[in-house]
Amino acid sequence: MFPTSPVRSCWQKRIDTAKLLIDQLTTEFKPEKYKDNYRTSLLELIEAKKNNEEIEIGGVSKVKPDNVVNLMDALQESLNRAKKDQSKTKKKTTTKKKATTAKTVSKKKKATS
Repeated sequence: MFPTSPVRSCWQKRIDTAKLLIDQLTTEFKPEKYKDNYRTSLLELIEAKKNNEEIEIGGVSKVKPDNVVNLMDALQESLNRAKKDQSKTKKKTTTKKKATTAKTVSKKKKATS
């Protein structure tokens, strides 16, 4: 009825090739050929926990290191240091302002004299 276009025949060739490739690579699924490593590891972990054994994950034991820093304490110390530094800066600034004000007053007196 309608003549086949070159685009349609090109796509048809691709589809035929894909079907052929799928047919050639399709095999029967054999579950015994595969091993479920996740399930095996999970079952080993469960057994270790039941027996109260020490658990190692990725070769590293789950023993807490003794050099753990409490973040809230560290934050509080940091805030205290910042307050001390801020008060020192204010004292220096206040002293400088007084000295600058005194110089300005003496200059004004000289200018008006």
